Amino acid sequence: DLGTGFLTGQRSALPPELDEQLRLLGLTHVVVASGYNLTILVRFSRGLFARRSKYLAFAISMLLIVAFVLVTGLSPSMTRAAFVAGLSLLAWYVGRSVHPLSLLLLAAGVTAYLQPSYVWGDLGWYLSFLSFAGVMLLAPLIKSYFFGEKKEENGLVRILIETTSAQLATLPLIAYVFGQYSPLALPANLLVLPFVPLAMLLTFVGGLLSLLILPWAFVFGLPATAVLSYMTWVMDFLAGLPGASMELTVSLGICIAAYAALLAAGLYMWRRTGHSFTKDNIVV
Repeated sequence: DLGTGFLTGQRSALPPELDEQLRLLGLTHVVVASGYNLTILVRFSRGLFARRSKYLAFAISMLLIVAFVLVTGLSPSMTRAAFVAGLSLLAWYVGRSVHPLSLLLLAAGVTAYLQPSYVWGDLGWYLSFLSFAGVMLLAPLIKSYFFGEKKEENGLVRILIETTSAQLATLPLIAYVFGQYSPLALPANLLVLPFVPLAMLLTFVGGLLSLLILPWAFVFGLPATAVLSYMTWVMDFLAGLPGASMELTVSLGICIAAYAALLAAGLYMWRRTGHSFTKDNIVV
């Protein structure tokens, strides 16, 4: 069920206990239809086909985006993710650079125009864009400020920076609306996220081979089962620790002040580093 959730972005089949653990640990985004799942698919297809043909990589990646949206549906997070990934791929294909802020504003404007109710009553729409802003605006600034422009960070450091940035960008609103936060979200993401692409691949391959050779389904599913068992063990262990979820009640004024402080910190790091966002690639 968890492997299928990674592939399709559906939580309905998950056991209630596991679903609650995902929520407590701030890991819901790896299962719900979101930019993370879609980005993994796009990165994989681009890396696989780009060496043979740029057009082939672009076409297959676009087809994957359309197929993923058809399977998962047009939720606020999925709409934003598909729109941003599609525009980023198009810009890459024609050799143009796009500022992440332009993508953010354009995606927000288009989705709000198509579905005005997002603006007035959909918290997920706001959290989706805040998370996007954290990953694509705040994370590059943190990386440039602490590690420099030219140094390439490893995968774990990248996950750490992007996860922290997304948490910082969404924490004030989550605390204001729900009055709680997950202090174990960062270690949970660090222990689980690196294995999500592998789990998706093994689940897909195991499921496909099982359909072709049904008697060997158990054997084909063993690699995926091993990876997914580790992930569920981590979730079960961390969710059982004291303080997995803590209360944090803030007023609207404090929420606004927190975002003002984040904006000021971002502007300060940008002034000190001179980071060029147009050089960042959304879907590499």
